[in-house]
Amino acid sequence: MTARDLRNYKNLNRVINLMKKRVVELSTNTVRDSVRGSNPNYPYEERSFSLVGAEDSLVYDKRLKEAEESLEYYESVKEKIEKGISLIEDPTDRLILEYTLQGKSRQLTADFLDISQSLVSLRLKKIVSIFNKL
Repeated sequence: MTARDLRNYKNLNRVINLMKKRVVELSTNTVRDSVRGSNPNYPYEERSFSLVGAEDSLVYDKRLKEAEESLEYYESVKEKIEKGISLIEDPTDRLILEYTLQGKSRQLTADFLDISQSLVSLRLKKIVSIFNKL
């Protein structure tokens, strides 16, 4: 886990929901597409045709596996963050974490807490190391 993962926490639920939808889509093993053609008889008129069919199993298996792995990764990151939040006892560290989870920059956090940006970075590094031990 990195500080970037913490900054992106607010978007994790959206990403997880999108990945769940992707896994469901891929588990149906069908492909939908459309093509354009014309009427075979005179007068020639442009038409659209919808196609539905089974996807190539090698491609399908690879995409499904990648989607499931991504979903698993994002769910584990979210779980680690939620477990780690309860382990932060220092009030300043908790505020730094809260601002980071909201996607605020280190400079904005430093200005709010009236400390240096380098101190925010050091404390954030310490917070990330706590999360990585989980």
